[in-house]
Amino acid sequence: MNIDRYMVNLFFEIKRNIPTSMQPAMKISDPAIGETMVSLYKKSKDENIRLLVEIFLERAGDEWVSKIREKKRFYRGNLVAKAPKADSKRKNKPQSDIKKAGQRIYRGQFVTD
Repeated sequence: MNIDRYMVNLFFEIKRNIPTSMQPAMKISDPAIGETMVSLYKKSKDENIRLLVEIFLERAGDEWVSKIREKKRFYRGNLVAKAPKADSKRKNKPQSDIKKAGQRIYRGQFVTD
């Protein structure tokens, strides 16, 4: 992994924000810094640390980002079955509940269409 100046600054910001018990283990010269960051991302509950690590890994490359981001699945069948149809809303309401076009007011005067 190639580390640029921005990533070095991010690393030390991450190191300052993690618990003091974990700080001595974090070294910028560690050859497995990528795996260390991935494990830190997965273990941490702090959103600030997670965001900083995510930015660090984005700068490192797409293969590192893919290790922390889970693939989200979208099941369309469940949503379609649960969604009410658009026509059913109008049919179920009585006519008195359907909104009618109101009068508009322009500069304090009522305007009719």
